[in-house]
Formats: sequence, C-alpha cells, structure tokens
Amino acid sequence: MKISAFLLCVMVGGSFAFGGQRCDYSRCRESNPFQDLGEVRFMPSAQQLREYCPKMLRFLDCNIDTIESCVGKTINDLAASGNQSVAEEVAAILGVGSLVRDLCNPHTTLHKDYVANIDCFRGFVIPGSRLCSLEAKETMEDFYTKANIEKGGLDDALNAEIRCLELGYEVTCVSISLGESCGESARGAFVNVVRRLKGVLEGQCGGGVSDLKTKFYNYMEVGDEEMIKMKETFELFRRR
Repeated sequence: MKISAFLLCVMVGGSFAFGGQRCDYSRCRESNPFQDLGEVRFMPSAQQLREYCPKMLRFLDCNIDTIESCVGKTINDLAASGNQSVAEEVAAILGVGSLVRDLCNPHTTLHKDYVANIDCFRGFVIPGSRLCSLEAKETMEDFYTKANIEKGGLDDALNAEIRCLELGYEVTCVSISLGESCGESARGAFVNVVRRLKGVLEGQCGGGVSDLKTKFYNYMEVGDEEMIKMKETFELFRRR
C-alpha cells in the first residue's frame, strides 16, 4: 500500500520526456500530495484518505493533462505507442492512476481491504520489510551457490534476470508474510497493488519465460499452496 502513494508522487510528479520533449509540470506542484503523505508514512488512515484523495486525484489529473498538452497526444494514444520506452512509462502512470482512483473510491474492494487492514499494515511494514530483505539475501545467495550461478559477471542478460529474481522474491516474501501477519484480505490487497503496478514492474525484467526463475522454483522446498502464492507475484515480474 505504501508503494502506491510513493510512486504516484515520484513517478507522476517527475519530469517525463516523450518523443524527445520534456514537459513542464510546475503548475501541478500546488496539488502535490507528497508532503502530506510523507507525514503519515504514505499509509493514510481512512479519515486521512478522505482528506488527501481530492488532492491526490487533482495531482494525477494535472500531470496527465500536462503530458497530453505537451506532447499533443492523448494518454491512451501514448500508451499504444510503438516506442517501447514511452509506452512503458505511460503504462506505469496509468497503472498508478488506476490504483489511486480505486484506493480513493470507498465502494471498491481495494479501498475496503486497505481501510480494514491499515493498522496491521502500519505495524507490519517496517519489521516485515526488513525481515524479507534479509531472508531474500540469504535465500538467493544459497540458491546461487547450489545452482552454480555467478553473480556480477559479463552476461548482461543473466545479470538482468538475477535482479528481476531478487526483486520478485523480496516482494513475494512480503506478500506471504503479510498474509500470515494480517490475514488473507491484506495479502490480497497487496497482490492487487503489485498487479496494478505491472507497468512499473515490467521495466525491471526481461521478456519470456525465465530459465533462472524455473530453476529457483525447483530449488524452493515449499508446499503446493505456498508455491501458488509465490508464483502469483513472481509471474508479474516479466514482460509479456
């Protein structure tokens, strides 16, 4: 949940270059919610969400309007661009935008799950993230050793797969640990967020089926239920 608000501020609030053009977002600064969200660690309560959402939505709409005016194309046209980097940036913006709109809509499942679990989210995020970071490091190092995989070599494709695998495992760990600490609806909400940010995640990974990921699945000694949960998030970390 924390990542959705953070990405809204950092990604949409940044300066994007489309087709060689750089757009001026200065008129959107007044509605930038970064400071307000930062004061609540990017995890607003239900009441704070009602207070901040109008500003978040104005900020989002302002940035999209600026992009469209600057480039002379609609955001949907840009999303369908043959320029892969442009299409990926716009897909990320649209993913964050869709996520924020649902988070701000009290009738959506995402909003209801977030509000129902916010206290547990807040108690989990720092210790849970730290534990998963340590677990990911230890698990991946053991996997590399047993699979005879050399990190940091000259194989750029392999290095990219390794980065993708490490990111995927850490997010998967957070997802499973969150479910154990806060319940299945909390885990489901987190997976929903990750899935909606697919446009961001795709930029971290290569395309197609990863041999390295398949080897990692075979390495992990977990039950069928946990493997299903692992794959649910892991499979988001690749381009189609």
